[in-house]
Amino acid sequence: MAIQQPAPFAVMAQPSMAFQPLALFNTTSIAGFRAGVQTARPVSSRDIRGQLALPGAVERTASVAERLKPAPAVEAHQAALAGKLAVINAIAGLLGDPLASLRPMGIALDDLPAPGFALKSGIPTPAPSRKLNTIGDVITDSRKPTAQRDYIDQDQLSEANASHEADYFRAAVAAIDNTIALMRLVEGRVDLYERMIDDARETRGRLMEWVGAADARLRTIGIEIEEARHDVGVALALLAEEQSRVDALNLKRAAILNEHAKMVVFRRPRRALHVRVVPTAPASSALIESPVTVCLRDHDDVPEEIRDYAGLFRDAPVAWFPAVKARMDLLDRLDAARAALQAARLRAQIAWPILTFVPTGTQPRMLAAVHAAMAAQRSVFDRRRIMASQMDFSVIQTADLLVARRAIVEAASMGDLIAGDHNRPALARLAASEIESVGQIAGCLHESFGEVPPIMRLGWAEILSEFDRPAPLDRLSGLPDWSTLPLEQRRTQQGFVDFLFRQIDRNIPDAVAAVNDLIRVCLLMAAHAPVDRVIPARLVAPTPARIGVNLDLAVDIRLARVGMTALIRGADSQPIAHAVIEDLGDGVARARITRTFQAVTTIQTTARVDLTRVSLR
Repeated sequence: MAIQQPAPFAVMAQPSMAFQPLALFNTTSIAGFRAGVQTARPVSSRDIRGQLALPGAVERTASVAERLKPAPAVEAHQAALAGKLAVINAIAGLLGDPLASLRPMGIALDDLPAPGFALKSGIPTPAPSRKLNTIGDVITDSRKPTAQRDYIDQDQLSEANASHEADYFRAAVAAIDNTIALMRLVEGRVDLYERMIDDARETRGRLMEWVGAADARLRTIGIEIEEARHDVGVALALLAEEQSRVDALNLKRAAILNEHAKMVVFRRPRRALHVRVVPTAPASSALIESPVTVCLRDHDDVPEEIRDYAGLFRDAPVAWFPAVKARMDLLDRLDAARAALQAARLRAQIAWPILTFVPTGTQPRMLAAVHAAMAAQRSVFDRRRIMASQMDFSVIQTADLLVARRAIVEAASMGDLIAGDHNRPALARLAASEIESVGQIAGCLHESFGEVPPIMRLGWAEILSEFDRPAPLDRLSGLPDWSTLPLEQRRTQQGFVDFLFRQIDRNIPDAVAAVNDLIRVCLLMAAHAPVDRVIPARLVAPTPARIGVNLDLAVDIRLARVGMTALIRGADSQPIAHAVIEDLGDGVARARITRTFQAVTTIQTTARVDLTRVSLR
C-alpha cells in the first residue's frame, strides 16, 4: 500500500510555466512504509485515521480493507487553496514569461499587492521606495526551490496549527477572501485600463477631426496658392507684353531721331502768345468699312468659352429677337404653326447634350467667373424649357394661326426654329444667322478687348470678376480709363456692343442680362492672357521622321482641335519636325508631318510634343 499525507501549498518550478498544478500529497511506497513500521512501532488505527483513500490495488496483507473518508474541512481548505492557485496562475500567464526576450503582453499587474502572502521571518525588508508583498514578487519567488523562497502563504496550515476543523474552515475562508481581494484588485486595474483606452480613443477621435480640418485647410491653401501663381503668371505675361510694346515704341522714336533729327534748335519762347487754340476732334474716313461688317465677313479665332456662351442663345425664346419675331408671318399655314409648336414641346422634354469646354487644372478667378456666368444663364434657359415642356397638347391641336404664332414667340426657342420642323427654310436661316452673328460679334469684341493695354484690361477684369450678377455694360464708358483709348478703338468696341444689344428686345430683362454677361465673358477672356496656349501631348509609338507620315498623339481631346500645329522636340529641346492635326479620336489626335528640321530617321516616344491652340487654317 501507499500512504498519502497532507502537504502544504507548494508550487513546482519549471522554466516554461510560472505555476504547476497544486501538489497536495506526497506518496510513499509499500516497501518504505513497511520498513518504517517495522523499525518504529506496530500499525494502529491512529496511523490511518483521517487519511485519504489509497490509489491502486490494496494488498491482502493490509489489516484494514476500507479507509476513512477525509474531513469536509480539509476538502474545503484544499479547494480554497486550489482556487487561489488558479487565480495566481492566470495572473502569471498575463504577466508573460520573464525568461523570454519578448515584451510582456497584457495588462501590468505585477505591482498589485498579494493578499495572504508575507515575507518569512528573518528576510531583510526591501528599500522603502519599493512596494512589499506584490503579486509580481510572489510569482517570481514561487519559481525558486521551496527551501529558498522568501514568501509564505498565510492561508496554508501546518500540522502544528491544524488542531481542529474550525482552523481549516477559518483558513479556507481566509483563502477565499484573499482570492476575492486579489480578483478585485485585478478588476480595478482592468477598469483603469478601460478608462485609459476610452480616453485614448476620445483623444484620437479629436485628433482625427483636427487632422481632417487641417487637410481641408491645406487643400484650400493649395488652391489659393495655385490661383496666386496663375495671377502672378498672368501679370508677368502682361508686363512682358507691355514692356515689349514700350521697347518697340522707344526703338521707333530713337530711329526717327537718328534718321531725321539732323540738328538741335533752341528757340526762345515768346513773351506773348499769338496763337489761339481751336478745339478739334479727329474724324474717321468715310471710306473705312464698318467694323461690324468686317467682323461678320471674316473672323475665326474665337475662344471656346465664348463659343459655348454664344451657343446658349439657341435656347433663348424667339421673343428675345425682334428681327425673327417680325418675320413670324412666314408661318402662313395653320398646320405648319401647329407642327412648330408640337416640335418645340417635344424638344423641351428631351435632355439634349450640351457641348461645353471643360478646362483642366485649377481654374483662375477670371475663368471661374466665366463658368459661373454660363451656369447662371443655362439655369435661366432650363426654366424656360420646363415651361415649354408643360404646354397642353390639346390646346396646341385646337389653336388658330394667330394664337399659335404668339405661343411660338413666347414658348419656342431659336433652336426650335432652326430645326425647321415648320418647313419654312427662310425662317430657319434667319434664326440661324441671328445666332451666328451674335457669336461672331462676340469673338470680334473679345479680339478688340485684347488690343487694350494689359494693365487696363486687367483692371477691368478684376472689377467684373467680383460680380455674381450681370453688370450693365451697354455703355463701355463706365469702365475705368476707357476714355483714354484711341477714338477708333472706342468706336469699334462700342459699335460691337451696340450691335449685340440691337439684336435683342431691350424691354426683356433676361435678354438684357444675357447680353451683359456675354460682354463680360468677352472682357474676362481677353484678360485671361494666353499663358497656356501650349497643350502637352505624347507620341504613342515611334514614327519615321518623313514629310507626309501620319503619327498618333495622346492628348486631352477636349482641348485639341483639327488644324492645330504640333511642334516635336528632341531630348535636347531642339525641333525635330512640324505636324498638323487632321483627325481626332478617343484620347488620340492624328497628325501629319509637314516639315522636318533634323536628319533623324525615327521619332522616339520620348520626344516632347507641344500643341498650340492657334490653328493654321
